[in-house]
Amino acid sequence: MLTIHLSRAFLLSIAFLVFCSTPLFAIERSTSWDIPGEAKQRQNPILPTQASIGRGILVYAKNCQVCHGSRGDGDGPSSLSLGVAMANFMDPAIQRQSDGSLYWKITVGRRAMPNWQLQLSEEDRWHVVNFLRTMFSASDQHGGTHDDATSK
Repeated sequence: MLTIHLSRAFLLSIAFLVFCSTPLFAIERSTSWDIPGEAKQRQNPILPTQASIGRGILVYAKNCQVCHGSRGDGDGPSSLSLGVAMANFMDPAIQRQSDGSLYWKITVGRRAMPNWQLQLSEEDRWHVVNFLRTMFSASDQHGGTHDDATSK
């Protein structure tokens, strides 16, 4: 009789844990970002000059490359251990996002993506946006130029 009660208690415990953890799994699989409208509209105050892009390269190499990879395709050394797909910056869907959206994502982060607001200056975060725009644009995949990215 005691065995039946323990088995029932065990099964109820397992069922409760599965029920409670289901929303967490659903949240983790969510791929959309809830970016405020004003953040999407925010304009990059830093022109994509060679100096800005150069600074963006340095900041990216030091802070972003470990997850997003040297080619920006999400294959950095830490990407596998985090268990979350990293952004592929050559994806046209990412390149279509506004500068403000990219800046907001870098600033706020979520899940495996760190919040860089306190670690990186506002200027450095904009430099990274300029770097992402010019170095990982879709035109680069086909030998194109950076003219569209540098003319704002």
